[in-house]
Amino acid sequence: MNPSLATWKEDLHNLYATNGMNPSETQLRQFVAGLLSQALEGKSTKATWYRLSPGHVRALVKLHQAILHYGRNSIHIRNEMADTTAPFALTKDEWTNFSYLRHFGLAHHADRENPRSGK
Repeated sequence: MNPSLATWKEDLHNLYATNGMNPSETQLRQFVAGLLSQALEGKSTKATWYRLSPGHVRALVKLHQAILHYGRNSIHIRNEMADTTAPFALTKDEWTNFSYLRHFGLAHHADRENPRSGK
């Protein structure tokens, strides 16, 4: 199946309908890759798939707890979340792998002038 950007909703519906409402992961990846190749026209069309591990999800939950605790979106990972007495303290693995979350757009450097600021 080669989906079209103009009719992607109908194409997705047809994909589900022809597979008994349960298309395989491979079919869904091919569907998304087909749409991306049309949208990117002439650019790299190779899709890269990432997965979130349970450790990444725990780090995001702890970040959310820190945001609620401090009442602001700008949190310094090392200074404000590595404190072992905080209820949302990051483990060493969560802290060192936190930058991986930037691949998903779930975290970013808040200090644009100094991207190594840790915020």
